[in-house]
Amino acid sequence: MSPHGKDDSWRSTLHQGVHRLRKELEHLQLPLYKTANGETVAWDRSPAGTEASLCRFLTARKGDVQAAKKMFADHLAWRQRTFPIPREGLTAQLLDEDLRFRRLREDSDGCPVLLVNFLFGGFATEAVSEAALVLASLRFFEDSIDSMEQRGVHQICALVFGSPPPVAWAHVMVSAFQNNYPERLKVAIVYPVPASFVSLVRQIMWFVDENTRSKVDMETDEQPLLNRFGYRPDDLPLEIRGGYRGVGERWKPDAGKLLRMAYAFLWPHGRQVAELEAAIHQAARAADPENGLKAFPVRDEPVWPSWLTSCCFQRPSYAPEDFAPTAELFHDAESSEVKGNGTKPTLAMNKVGAETHEGCLSVVLYTSAMLLLLFCLLWLFARGNDMLFAVEL
Repeated sequence: MSPHGKDDSWRSTLHQGVHRLRKELEHLQLPLYKTANGETVAWDRSPAGTEASLCRFLTARKGDVQAAKKMFADHLAWRQRTFPIPREGLTAQLLDEDLRFRRLREDSDGCPVLLVNFLFGGFATEAVSEAALVLASLRFFEDSIDSMEQRGVHQICALVFGSPPPVAWAHVMVSAFQNNYPERLKVAIVYPVPASFVSLVRQIMWFVDENTRSKVDMETDEQPLLNRFGYRPDDLPLEIRGGYRGVGERWKPDAGKLLRMAYAFLWPHGRQVAELEAAIHQAARAADPENGLKAFPVRDEPVWPSWLTSCCFQRPSYAPEDFAPTAELFHDAESSEVKGNGTKPTLAMNKVGAETHEGCLSVVLYTSAMLLLLFCLLWLFARGNDMLFAVEL
């Protein structure tokens, strides 16, 4: 048992669990692993099939082999829908300009530090759509992960600057990382944040589990941020140096615009998110027209009206039988029950269409926290402050 009364006994048998997970996966006809460049390889010969990778999936599901198996299969299907993302055109431009995405020096443990700059409301523009930003973001993280894996490093640090991000982009990226990059984050630092907000947010994050709290934090001043990563001052780009005061004087963010963006997280946005995801899948089809998404028919789904209800009532977008023209794709050789068409159902098949409730409480409390933060923002704005930083965690 953990100090908080949670059963962590599965950790002591994690190695055996990984072995069981691999055996379970070997009995499934899984989709090929697709790289960001569009190359395909069998899952067990891919980066996802390593012991370290399977351990991350199993850890994310707290030792539940069946849940980890489904998560892994869904991950392969997601890669088939999402990639390739060629590093060319606007994607290459966004990654090469070192403005929104930048890889900084490794931290003191050798983990890459990835800077994402939301430009205080200028992240998405008329010339740079949220779809283009999702594609660039995914390619940025894929390239960074490939590079660090070659050095035997398995986790990244994220430095989030100039918050908040666009709502639809945030929803799509959070979903992608939660479901497809388990246990990759070492720490994420939101910087710079007013000192009063740091104290407030840390207090209202009591509802978040200890593991998450240990990975997400905020900093107001430059020196504590440098200490986090074992940096010298010149390791930070000039435009983000100086802490809260220095950054504010340099960037002069539009307080009203940031406030409206933060408030937008409480507005209905299900349709925008659905359209953004459709645009990402369309880009993958266009980049790989021969393979495309022939095996992934798009389903007609309800468009849920808000962040809150989309978490509580969303249905899976793709069923395991969509991975191939026949239902035999997820045929489990060890299953003794045979369906009328000769295929044997698996746990993944049986759960198709089931409602997804995981994380609902966190979203409810997250929304309450956002309301509290917005109240503080409105109060400060009414007081005539000339600079505000709206932070979306």
